[in-house]
Amino acid sequence: MGKYKEEKNAVEKQIWDLAEIHSCLNVLDIGIGNNPNSIIKLIELGANVTAIDIELKKVEQNKHLDARLIHADVTKLPFQGKEFDLSVLFFILHEISDKDHSKVIEELFRVSDKVMLVEPVPDGGELYLEYYSIFQGVMDSIGKIEKYRALSYWTKLFNKPNIKLQHSETFKFEDKLIDTEAEEYFNDLIEYITTLNVPEKYISDFKKLKSEVVKNGMTFSDINVIIAETC
Repeated sequence: MGKYKEEKNAVEKQIWDLAEIHSCLNVLDIGIGNNPNSIIKLIELGANVTAIDIELKKVEQNKHLDARLIHADVTKLPFQGKEFDLSVLFFILHEISDKDHSKVIEELFRVSDKVMLVEPVPDGGELYLEYYSIFQGVMDSIGKIEKYRALSYWTKLFNKPNIKLQHSETFKFEDKLIDTEAEEYFNDLIEYITTLNVPEKYISDFKKLKSEVVKNGMTFSDINVIIAETC
């Protein structure tokens, strides 16, 4: 395992440790996506997991997971009040329209006692900013959103009556994605976006960027983490 993956795994462990997941904890995970990594991790940590996605296809594709999967909209959750101990937004709120962000937080606190939000930072080196720009274009071409925010933006969403900020932190990355790890990462990324039938321009742009990253390395954006609870 290269330095990039080692650091990524170490940072993710620190983040999950903050959530204090244990057996019998009822957790709602928002957004199944293409790689249900957060669901898998929550299951590994012993939680009773319920996950939702607005795309029925994502629900049907992941029925093999040991979790309750539901087709639902996070702005209109089909759950009773305080049904969950914790709700998790792991790299998902940046894919939802800004106008709905406050509503999402309100809904999650309606159905759970605690909320954990994990989001990438919109800053980084030249190659990362190029990566981010291309990926934004990819998502825009298929009618989706990819918009990262500073920690201060997310923190303001939790500035509501009866909500107490428990933890707010930015985890920083230092090791570069480079050489064979970069080759593997970008090959997987290009394979994925090819299935989305995006304009050829984006595939070409990522292939060019891959060459630069393999040679020079790219440090990924830092990660913002907020945990808050009702009080």
